[in-house]
Amino acid sequence: MIVPMKIIKLSLFLCNIIGWVIADIYLWTFSWCLGVGGLLGLIGFFVGYCISGGMTIAPRDYWRLPHYEVFKKKMRYGNSIAGLVTAISAFVFFVIQTMVES
Repeated sequence: MIVPMKIIKLSLFLCNIIGWVIADIYLWTFSWCLGVGGLLGLIGFFVGYCISGGMTIAPRDYWRLPHYEVFKKKMRYGNSIAGLVTAISAFVFFVIQTMVES
């Protein structure tokens, strides 16, 4: 029964990536600062997802919790890192843009 769970996890992972790409395309319609922030947020998602195993998940969670619960924890951590990187980088680029324009 592990194979169907891998398919579900992979499809949700890909849907999440597609969601971040769509959000980034939408952010590009407002400003280049937001668009670049969205690209950095997408990179932040991958980094956050990769390091979430050592940051938020205890070793006992791998044998105590179902696979899907561990996956949800990793996705939450990756999405929170992506949102934080998007917001901070967009703010930094807005500040740089206003400093250059004035």
